[in-house]
Amino acid sequence: MSKDMQFHEAANIFPMMSDEEAIGLLDDIRENGLQKPIETFEGKILDGRNRYLACLKLGEDFDYEYIELDDSIDDPVAYVLSANLHRRHLSESQRSMVGAKAEKAGKKYKKAAKERQGKRTDLGQDDIPANCPGSSGDSRDAVGAAVGVSGKSIDRAAKVINQGVPALVEAVDSGSIPVSRAAEIADLPKAQQPKAITKAKQPKPKSKYPHSDQFHYWLSGITAQMTVMHQRHETVEAMVEDAKWDKKETKEIAVRLRDVLKTLSQYEKDFRSYVNK
Repeated sequence: MSKDMQFHEAANIFPMMSDEEAIGLLDDIRENGLQKPIETFEGKILDGRNRYLACLKLGEDFDYEYIELDDSIDDPVAYVLSANLHRRHLSESQRSMVGAKAEKAGKKYKKAAKERQGKRTDLGQDDIPANCPGSSGDSRDAVGAAVGVSGKSIDRAAKVINQGVPALVEAVDSGSIPVSRAAEIADLPKAQQPKAITKAKQPKPKSKYPHSDQFHYWLSGITAQMTVMHQRHETVEAMVEDAKWDKKETKEIAVRLRDVLKTLSQYEKDFRSYVNK
């Protein structure tokens, strides 16, 4: 297993797992094996940074798998958002940072795609992902909607990224400082920021109600995923008619959506029955 794989810029819009989460992942892979392959794009890891590091710690002989996505996707930023939003339990501040980084990375990817178009005669305008975050027609509010935060929160996160010292960015990414406070610290001269960061950091409180929090994370993930899909394809017809859509799966997906809708409907009725108690 290569020990010098680089991480794709699009992958880095999400923070790495906390030490506690990384230990849990390591134990799970050791016991159950690598359940999801490490996915690469343009020769770099696009999805699976934490799995990759866990496999390295488990040793050279550990069974791992890479999947190269060069021919599978045309928008690495949207791919990373779609793959991670529903499975990462991030706070609002952390999602704001994800959105701001996605917008920044999306602009760079859009520019690179245009440059490739200029150099290659086999690329048309349709080959450049128009829905890439930061592209024409996109906005901070659209990016915010994709990650489930306001456009104002995206602005705050962007200020932290552009004006803050690396330790400030890391503090928000790790959940140590809320993005609103971090944006205030980013206004300070960089020489003064480290002291302000230390003062602002507080022990992460344990949730009094972890089960209801988990349910909120689950619902946020569903909402964010549907937003991403809507930005990629505004209608089901456009989605199904896409050349990369497997039409054989359409019937099965319709059945699964019906089952999910029944489950959600039952949940809604059950929860609502407790509202007035």
